[in-house]
Amino acid sequence: MMKKKLSGKKFLCLVCLSSLIMFVFSSHAFADAVKVAADPTRIGVGARPLGMGKVGVALGDDVNAIFLNPAGVALLSDWQIMSMTGQFINEVSYLQFGGVYKTDFGTFGLGYVGAGLGADFAKPIIFDGRVIASTEGVSYNFNDAVFLLTYGARLSNFFDWDWVKDISVGTNLKMFSVGLSGPDIDGGTASGFDLDLGIVYAPLPWMSVGATGIDVLPADAGGKLTWASGAEEALPSIVKVGAAATVVGQNAPYKYGEHEVIAALDFDIAPTRSELPVLGHFGIEWWPIQYIALRAGVDQDYIGTGTGLLETTNNLTAGVGLLYSGFRFDYAYHQYNDLPENDTHYFSLSYNIWKKPAEAAPPAVVKFLDITSPKDKSITYEEKLLVSGRRIENPKVQKITVNGVNAPIDSSGRFALEVPAKPGKNGVVVVAYDKSGKVLESNKIRVLRLLTFKDVESTYWARMVVEEIATLGIVTGYPDKTFRPDGPITRAEITTLLVRALGKDIPEAAAAVFSDLPSSHWAAKYVREGVKRKYVLGYPDGTFKPSNRINKAEGVVLLARFGELEEPEKVIEAPFPDLPGRHWAAPLVTAAKKAGFLKYLEGRSFEPRKDLTRAEAVEILSKTKFAKGKIQELLDFSTGY
Repeated sequence: MMKKKLSGKKFLCLVCLSSLIMFVFSSHAFADAVKVAADPTRIGVGARPLGMGKVGVALGDDVNAIFLNPAGVALLSDWQIMSMTGQFINEVSYLQFGGVYKTDFGTFGLGYVGAGLGADFAKPIIFDGRVIASTEGVSYNFNDAVFLLTYGARLSNFFDWDWVKDISVGTNLKMFSVGLSGPDIDGGTASGFDLDLGIVYAPLPWMSVGATGIDVLPADAGGKLTWASGAEEALPSIVKVGAAATVVGQNAPYKYGEHEVIAALDFDIAPTRSELPVLGHFGIEWWPIQYIALRAGVDQDYIGTGTGLLETTNNLTAGVGLLYSGFRFDYAYHQYNDLPENDTHYFSLSYNIWKKPAEAAPPAVVKFLDITSPKDKSITYEEKLLVSGRRIENPKVQKITVNGVNAPIDSSGRFALEVPAKPGKNGVVVVAYDKSGKVLESNKIRVLRLLTFKDVESTYWARMVVEEIATLGIVTGYPDKTFRPDGPITRAEITTLLVRALGKDIPEAAAAVFSDLPSSHWAAKYVREGVKRKYVLGYPDGTFKPSNRINKAEGVVLLARFGELEEPEKVIEAPFPDLPGRHWAAPLVTAAKKAGFLKYLEGRSFEPRKDLTRAEAVEILSKTKFAKGKIQELLDFSTGY
């Protein structure tokens, strides 16, 4: 380390400091005399934040977040590295390194901040009570370093809750190493560790707030320095809170060309030391173009009043950043306590720092058609769609087609054409052409046609599921366009309904399935498949009784088997007041109720012997995993058109 000869106020201050340190280390009163240790990360935060008044608790947009708020590293999109050098008050050398790497499990970082001072003093000779000048010199060296292991992650990495998607958290494990050497100094090394904890909340792409606790571990939990002599020093805790906003920019409230303006405000609070005033930090950064940044700020610090009290002083800061091909050079100028000789210059170099270029305004879209009907993502019950609209006043449009069919255009430029609508999803493509056949504009309209029945009124309790399941082709109505929702359903009908829901080709039955169900029966192949899949069973006498109405207990059991529900080994309590636990159907009815199949019966009796209606069968079916997936796919306008 290069040593300097000191003069003036700094010489006197450092002589007093050195004398105090020499006295402390040469006496047995060390533990009582030295109580508080310094943290070099208080200044070593990077040239960019220093040029902005040492703000950055809520910025979280580059590698400097390691030293200001570890939660900010979670917001980075890629790895970054940086280094900084400077001489605090032109005497204390600062060296800083940092790097972060993003993974699927969060962002990891490493940091280092080192501060050092070396000084030569003339050794006084005391003779006969007098101090006699001497040419003999003595040297003292002081080194203070901290290593940081950083981790930051978005809470959404660990939780599926929607409210945590904009929250990031982080921590630093800090390991300190201090060394003091010189004549008459023994045990001049110390080490220790502490923790930083941070959080950032970014609810908007242009605004974020944050907080971090610096050196949060109390001394009795290990947050301290321990010297070789056995003395201990506490690391005082500081809480930093802040906010940052991009007030001008592409994603900001205001836009002005390529310009970007970022403003940030932080406050430092010493929660365990009420005698210390709150410190404020304010900074602003202006990017007139994406390669150059200009910075300014105010960094408050403590200053003595001569009465034993501390007050705040405003230190002005300024800086510049140059960004090119991923490299960013940052320079910061920092005043300290209104002493010109304390003015300090910091220099930093970072890599893999990129700014997204200003996006050019999208070209104006020229519209040639105004389609009034049908609206995109609309639902209809009609067998035909009337596609209508008008040609916007533009002589280029000479032809309009709807699904490839020419649509007549009247003298006012209006067009209309009916096209068939099949049950389910329908895509309607309307295209405008010029006279040479070149496409001027193409529009795709998504329309969902649901089947409806004249005896299922709009107020009927199961209308939606009846329409959805019928549209999917899982159930059918009658030739007279009725569904008969309150009518009974037979054993053959419900078995056929479930097997057809699978959407598979079922081969014809080659022989009689049951004695009362010959292969010629319309439901023979479906019953055979249903028995094979164990949805339904026959009777002990070898019959199936296909025309028998199915009661509610039988129907729910059958639908529970189709829904692949597990039958509980034991029914502890009756699933319904009128269905005791000893009833043969109680286990699967209990499973169906627990799975949400029977929500329509909430607060009502089960009535196990009552006929299961067609609407009830469709309602229960719609709650099975199989049918729910089909319904969701049907109602999803983003695919299948």
